[in-house]
Amino acid sequence: MKNNKLKKIGHDEAVKMLKAWLNDRKLKFIDLEEKLIKSNKKRPDLLLTDNNLCIEVKTLNDSSEEIEKNLEIERKLIRGEVVTGWIDSNRNRASDDLSDCRKKFREFPQKRTAIIYFNFRKNKFSEFIVDDLLKGDESYKITAFDKNIVIDPSFKNRLGRSEKIKEIGAIINVTGTNSFDIYHLSSADKHRRVSKTIFATKNDKQFLFIDDYKKPEIQKI
Repeated sequence: MKNNKLKKIGHDEAVKMLKAWLNDRKLKFIDLEEKLIKSNKKRPDLLLTDNNLCIEVKTLNDSSEEIEKNLEIERKLIRGEVVTGWIDSNRNRASDDLSDCRKKFREFPQKRTAIIYFNFRKNKFSEFIVDDLLKGDESYKITAFDKNIVIDPSFKNRLGRSEKIKEIGAIINVTGTNSFDIYHLSSADKHRRVSKTIFATKNDKQFLFIDDYKKPEIQKI
């Protein structure tokens, strides 16, 4: 989900904003970047001490190339021209983010873990939607036997593949000022999973992602 309520900021500013929100929620934390500044150890941004939860913050912004392509499509549509093309770097970007986070979380093997996304993208033609990225691309294999037709669905390019997310307890999307959509990953190792009581205000929404190459599911909790 795009976040149009927050002004575009960089990573450090996003971490600072999250700290303020955590303070409002009375959640105690340590800034690992500051605490381990002299260490070469890969580390996430914050550690919620009472909840034993490591948090890595990621920000999403449109690249200059994406902005230009977006404007070009808009100009052509205004002129009534037919537009074809594909603008979608979301999957590659999210895959890189997950890979980076897994490396950092491995340095803290006994901690719960979560990624928090601040999404400032404004690309109308390529939204960053956590549900779709976790589930992947739906495809169908259709086979005909005489008069019988068998339709076999599957989901490819799933970022939520069980073997890819064991170190990640939850992916959290900022939806507004101090409000979040929390996607709990059922395939995460048990000790990595995030307590449902940490982000549980009236503005928060919680979901459970269940991986299955035939039919991955996202259930509202």
